[in-house]
Amino acid sequence: DDTGDDDDTTPGSSCSGSEQLCDDFEDGSLDSMWSVEEGNVSESDGRLKFDDNTLISSNFTTSLVSSDYSLKLLGEIVAGENYSLGLSDGNMGWVTVSHRWGNIWASCYDNVQEDLIYGNEVSLASGTTYDLEISVYGGHSSVFLNDTVLFSQDDCWLNAYSNLKFSVANDSDDGVELEKIVVDEF
Repeated sequence: DDTGDDDDTTPGSSCSGSEQLCDDFEDGSLDSMWSVEEGNVSESDGRLKFDDNTLISSNFTTSLVSSDYSLKLLGEIVAGENYSLGLSDGNMGWVTVSHRWGNIWASCYDNVQEDLIYGNEVSLASGTTYDLEISVYGGHSSVFLNDTVLFSQDDCWLNAYSNLKFSVANDSDDGVELEKIVVDEF
């Protein structure tokens, strides 16, 4: 976060430039690393705020194209009402996190069972600020919500391409807000 006390007034220096993707939304305008595919977003007070029916994405390249990859997404998020975010290779998602009117869960496509697998569903009120971590390594995807396991699954879709996409879709009602997103190899 910017200063660690959520005052959103002092710019942070938490992006070093070595990450696959990093944005702390302190610039006052949407960084060029983001594509607005539908709708509108605004960046203010250290947050990226979403209008109804908005989809944004960020593509980034990685050398992690085999089962030897290890990737981590860390996010500081203010829950909206009806949104999802996820990592994919532009085809099938490695993992998707969905929040619908007070409940949050994660899922992935299991390439052995050839089906979508869903994790635990947890209550999460709109307006709650939470930390999200998505870790992907060796075909295993894990999602942590405030250090609690939300999802853990082997055989999630393996990446066959060098381009990855992080996307956020706000469907309706109160929009999700992002305070910081970092994607890095570990």
